[in-house]
Amino acid sequence: MRFQKPSPDLLTDARSASRNAYKDAADSWSLLSTGQKAVYIARAVGKPYSGYNLFMSENIAGVTCGIYGVKIYATGLYGSII
Repeated sequence: MRFQKPSPDLLTDARSASRNAYKDAADSWSLLSTGQKAVYIARAVGKPYSGYNLFMSENIAGVTCGIYGVKIYATGLYGSII
């Protein structure tokens, strides 16, 4: 079995800002009351993502737009959620 040498984690300004935006959004979710979280959870009912994912996509999208100059849509297995 071949092992790959791990690539260095280059901490660019954009990458650092993106990581901080994610951390800030995750911290904001944890500070929401149960009722505030319930609003996001209710909005996500019947959709292929959770209330937490909806909250994160709405709160990170604006920040990453300022960092990268384009709006980044959450894509993957379930497609765009914004």
